[in-house]
Amino acid sequence: MLMAMTFILSCTSRGLQTCPMEGINQRGLISALEVEQPWRYEASLIVSVGTAYQGEESNQDDVGMAHPD
Repeated sequence: MLMAMTFILSCTSRGLQTCPMEGINQRGLISALEVEQPWRYEASLIVSVGTAYQGEESNQDDVGMAHPD
């Protein structure tokens, strides 16, 4: 977990947003990544990384839902 914390802090220092996720479907992840030797690996945490949505000034969010002012 120390490596994940360091990764998250380094991303944040460079202006990226992160979201750590636990409770992973191991079999689904191994299948999606097409790992050749699945018995050797296990993921305890996934961290998504990206930039924040910078939409236009309106009363709609990024998925198109309207929010009254």
